Amino acid sequence: MNGSLVSTVYPSDVLANPDLKWETARQFDVGVDARFLNNRLTFGMDFYNKNTVDQILTLTPPLATGTTSMAKNIGKVNNHGFEFELGWQDQVGEFTYGVNANLATISSEVKEMEGARIVNDLSDFVYFDKGQPMWSYYGYKYLGVNPEDGSAMYYDKDKSGTIDDKDKVYLGSAIPDFTYGITLNAAYKGFDLTVFGSGSHGGLLSLYGARLTPSANKPSELWTDSWDVKGAGAKYPHPDPIGDTASRNSSMWLKSGSYFKIKQIQLGYTLPSSFTKKIAISRLRVYVSLDNFFCITPYWGMDPEAVSGTSGIGMDYGDYPTPKTLTFGANLSF
Repeated sequence: MNGSLVSTVYPSDVLANPDLKWETARQFDVGVDARFLNNRLTFGMDFYNKNTVDQILTLTPPLATGTTSMAKNIGKVNNHGFEFELGWQDQVGEFTYGVNANLATISSEVKEMEGARIVNDLSDFVYFDKGQPMWSYYGYKYLGVNPEDGSAMYYDKDKSGTIDDKDKVYLGSAIPDFTYGITLNAAYKGFDLTVFGSGSHGGLLSLYGARLTPSANKPSELWTDSWDVKGAGAKYPHPDPIGDTASRNSSMWLKSGSYFKIKQIQLGYTLPSSFTKKIAISRLRVYVSLDNFFCITPYWGMDPEAVSGTSGIGMDYGDYPTPKTLTFGANLSF
């Protein structure tokens, strides 16, 4: 106005919900911690059962509202499971060593909800549905390749002869059955070694971009094991099926997200105090560390750990893998 910028306001793209209220969580825990053999053997176990009432979800409101999202209390979710820890520490002469392991299970289920199943805002393949884990895949069950023409075959739930929305079924969840970790450590005459690994078992991940875009980068096996290359007996249909509207929401894109990763291997050496005192240092330790160098997984994407860490619904958006690092360092104490 009059040649000057004026600060103004505009409507929010979030639809207000005057009935929105806080989630309420009630959790029950019981556990035991035990030590044996002069603390060399340790054991811990915990059971938890958590119920979240008035679970809040972000939904897409009707387009007529001119907004893109709204928060709403939907229902009740139960999460429960066990956590275990087991450790052993011992010393033989100047050699000390230890092993520590842990394992945690989780079971998730939507106990109550308002209305019919709800699709996730970020994917039309993931739903919030009563009787299933909090976010579950819901789509077409892939049965294999038609050996005659290379097209994909799907489970015809209602036996109508056509594949449509009535044939969608529960396909699984990104939530793993259990997660685990192990740490090994040893020391001898100034040298010390630590090896740490962690993993996850169960849970399905989906290649989000590849299943939506024909030109997107895809795992090579979708071509090398396709009908175009192998013919009858191939695992996958034409790489870019024309007219196959069920493909993008089918179990063909789901892959186990299980993995075991060596998160760190670190070797260090602490110089003798008789030497460090001569240079006015009370303690000097040098080390080399390999981080995230080794991973064992059936997943066909870059890094199942990165996907699980950024997407609670199991969608692989092309997440950058956890970087491998080689580190040299020194710890000084004066």
